[in-house]
Amino acid sequence: MDKLNLSAALSHCLWQIESKLQEEIVGIERVTKVYGTNSNSFILTSLNPQKEESRYFLKFNDAEFMDLETQKATEIAQFLPTPKVIMNAPVDGQPGIKWGLFQHLAGKLITEKFIQQDYEEDSSDLIIIERQKENLLQEMYNAGSKSITLEEYRNCRANNLFEKRLFGPRFNEFFSGGSDNVSQYFDYSIYLNGKKISSSISSIFDGLRNKYLHLSQKEIITRMSHGDAHHGNIIIDDNNRIWFIDNEYAGQLPAYLELSKPYYNDFIGELFYHYHSTLSGYFDVKSVETSAKKLNVEIQLKRPLGPRLDVTKIKIESRSSQLKDNHDPISLNDYLIMCHTLTKNPNNYPDDVKWLFLVFIPIINQFDALKPESIYDFF
Repeated sequence: MDKLNLSAALSHCLWQIESKLQEEIVGIERVTKVYGTNSNSFILTSLNPQKEESRYFLKFNDAEFMDLETQKATEIAQFLPTPKVIMNAPVDGQPGIKWGLFQHLAGKLITEKFIQQDYEEDSSDLIIIERQKENLLQEMYNAGSKSITLEEYRNCRANNLFEKRLFGPRFNEFFSGGSDNVSQYFDYSIYLNGKKISSSISSIFDGLRNKYLHLSQKEIITRMSHGDAHHGNIIIDDNNRIWFIDNEYAGQLPAYLELSKPYYNDFIGELFYHYHSTLSGYFDVKSVETSAKKLNVEIQLKRPLGPRLDVTKIKIESRSSQLKDNHDPISLNDYLIMCHTLTKNPNNYPDDVKWLFLVFIPIINQFDALKPESIYDFF
């Protein structure tokens, strides 16, 4: 939000909050996300006339996204525990920007707990949390299925995100450029440890685009879904209760679409996006050889994926009935590829991570996504 004048926005919205709630704001703490970047979010501390303390979560965003987030948070609250929306208003003098005030939850994202325990042998508490989280989602899925049209599927926010990125400026931003762009290898045959795993990455993207261009399914079975229930969007509060946040992708979704972002992010995605040192603790790039349109990368699997694999298998096991009856026109592997390639610009990754990024495109394309342990077959 380059157009956000944060100082002016804060000044005006704090006055509005104090007037509406009849409370005095006595503390403002900027939130530093688990991913290590400053966000336009704050934790507010207030006192009412009786000097009783309250805390709130304040967030600024583009008006479209803020309206969606507050609307969807209200809708999904009947199915999942989610922070209460307190207020939602435009930023004075700054068109297109809104702020939202939410119930504050003292706790940690599951991602934080995961990173802290990444190298610990005992991950039993993470497994317990994952099962509890999946049980909450199951209650929502079990509320019933609904048929939607192909047009409704294409226009739903969760799928629209993928399709726009695949055909739009995001793809060009990431994969158009000179000799230093990772796309220079998209027409190469990819080899992992001397064994060919793909004819080319370009052919994978061509096949995915062709699939979207020729969608013809008339009826798609969906269930009410969160749309983005990965560990970075789930809080464990200080009383060990689970809360779902960032609900703007909620809606009627087919099973693969609902599973794809949590599957990829919680499996290896967050390591590619944000935790490269942890990623290198699993996969070590030993050598890279390029010649005659051939890319051969020698990679050593240094340790099993452990709890990351375990929680992915829990997701699949928990949703087995929905996955069995799935009518999604796009495959789970296809969604995972789009999560992998169109979320963060890989050209900004360290060199070793760029090689891992390239090799994992054909791996994700070929492995049995419903048996995530099959990823070991490539190493």
